Amino acid sequence: MSIPAHVGVYGGGRMGAGIAHAFLQSGAHVTIVESDDDAAAAAQGRVESSLAKAAERGSLNTPLDAVVARLVLTTDAEALG
Repeated sequence: MSIPAHVGVYGGGRMGAGIAHAFLQSGAHVTIVESDDDAAAAAQGRVESSLAKAAERGSLNTPLDAVVARLVLTTDAEALG
C-alpha cells in the first residue's frame, strides 16, 4: 500500500492529531486545519509531543525536526483544496 505524499486533516484534536502523527511518521506531509489560532497551537503541541515520544522510543526513521517540518497548521480550510 502506498502512502499519499500530502494528507489533509480537518481538526487536530486527539483523533486528528493521531492521524497526523501516523502519516507524518510514514513520510507524508500533513496539513491540519483548525477553527482558530489557539486550537491550531494546541493541535501542533499534541502532534509534536507524540512525535517526540516516538523519537524517544526510537520509532522514527527520520530526525524529529525533519518530521515536524512536514507539518503545517492553518485556520484556512482552502489549504485542503
